[in-house]
Amino acid sequence: MPTGKTHWFLKTKNFGLVIGFVFSVFFCLAGLFSGLFGNLESKILDTYFSFKGIVTKDAVQKGVWHDEGNPAINQDIMIVGIDLKALQKYGSWPFPRTVHGELVNSFARILNQDEREKALFLDIFFIDNGNPSDDAALAKSIADSNTVFLETILENSPIGETIDEEMFGRQKILFDKHGSFTNVRGDWKNMNASGGIQTNLAEMNRATAGYGVANVVPDEMDKIVRRQPLVAKYSKLLNEIPFEALGGDFSVDESLFERMSWFDKKGFEHQIDLPLTEDKLTKLKKEIYKSAPPLMYDADGDGSSESETRVIEIYQDYFMPSITFSLALRYWGCTPADCEIIPGKRITVKRAGKDEITIPVDENCAILINYMGGASSIAVDGPKTFPVRSYAGYARETAEDRAEWPETRSVAGKVLMVGAFDKGMADDEKQTPYGMMFGIEIHANSLNTLLTGNFIRHMPTWLEFTLTVLCIMLIAFIAAWMKDLWSLPVSLVAAVLLFLGCSLLFDELSILYNYSVPFTGMVFTYITIVLYRRISRTSP
Repeated sequence: MPTGKTHWFLKTKNFGLVIGFVFSVFFCLAGLFSGLFGNLESKILDTYFSFKGIVTKDAVQKGVWHDEGNPAINQDIMIVGIDLKALQKYGSWPFPRTVHGELVNSFARILNQDEREKALFLDIFFIDNGNPSDDAALAKSIADSNTVFLETILENSPIGETIDEEMFGRQKILFDKHGSFTNVRGDWKNMNASGGIQTNLAEMNRATAGYGVANVVPDEMDKIVRRQPLVAKYSKLLNEIPFEALGGDFSVDESLFERMSWFDKKGFEHQIDLPLTEDKLTKLKKEIYKSAPPLMYDADGDGSSESETRVIEIYQDYFMPSITFSLALRYWGCTPADCEIIPGKRITVKRAGKDEITIPVDENCAILINYMGGASSIAVDGPKTFPVRSYAGYARETAEDRAEWPETRSVAGKVLMVGAFDKGMADDEKQTPYGMMFGIEIHANSLNTLLTGNFIRHMPTWLEFTLTVLCIMLIAFIAAWMKDLWSLPVSLVAAVLLFLGCSLLFDELSILYNYSVPFTGMVFTYITIVLYRRISRTSP
């Protein structure tokens, strides 16, 4: 019992609401600006996926989701797995390139060309020269097919290596034939960039029907693949100049996505905005000489430096589609020229005579992959998120004589994705919210997210703040007005109901609400109010 009369404002039932309001404001701001809650959000997303999987498995018998016609999975996506059966048939990996040519021909050489696949993605790299006749035969098969998509890999290799120019020359073949994104607006300069590139042999690139970047980017904290950049930025170094060469009239052509930047001692890149006024140059000089590593000059070669400067680097950026986005554009009958890119906001795809497609993206033009389930089995009776067929069943010799061609391969209108599907074949498994998956399955989930339009969207900030405040204030009211005997179980029930509601919201509408923010606020609010009551010895 209180030892004396307590001011009405300091009574638990009143001051407890003040505590709740303070924590509401604090956790709303912390949720917006704190990296901690951003990391927790990824774990919450994984939990939502696990609950989603439980619901799906209860609803679909035997775990064979696709065979039951899951409406959230596009029926035109099919994986052709290079599995143990294929390894037993063709020997150790890599297979002779004539075998890949036979696979391509087997889909192309059918009597009813209306039964052709929409696209055939080979998640296989042809970067080095092989047997000349085999390479020529494969390139011809790819050219004759007119549906084959090949991949490009971006990497952070040292700038200026000789191989860079050779690889860029190969990549330019793809740019000239299939284009890159040129309608890029907003903050394109600060997108993540790669300075190294690897792509296929020139003759393969000349033959292909399309290309895309195949990098799979795991989150830094736990190496789980949750996001897929739809647009990748390759930065080609044009020149390096000393800071003193800059002047008010110095400029680059930003319409061609040229930009200037410098790197500090910790390796972080800093962009230089145009135009270069005297005030900007003064501030830049002070900052760059303080934070950037020096470049020393030894003009007379005596081993000692006579002067030093700081380096400004000039780049030209190229914006390329990911392989899944490239396949989606093919499926929609679009090209990169039909896309408007605004990093941090959206990608808009304009389709002639049809509705526009709007894709929400982050500052690096990445989407959250809406995984549809766990890893698929190639076994006939095994669980399948997407249908998987063996590479060995299709890589067969098909005669050039049309009279011997089959009527169909039963893949009309499908996007076929060919890739590793055996653990002993290659290091191609990555961790996902559903556990380990082959890279081709991750690409399939990413493509499905695009084709179904089932994008994971964050709840609007104002609504997220409102809901956070309401949840924390509810716990404040329960803790302040109810006795401990009842307030604890009631608060636990409220927290569980909120989680189930968030999980259902994600499952049904693919809307992501970071449950960790209100839950943490609810816990701190409850404990603080209970402690306040004990210390102040006031009644509810």
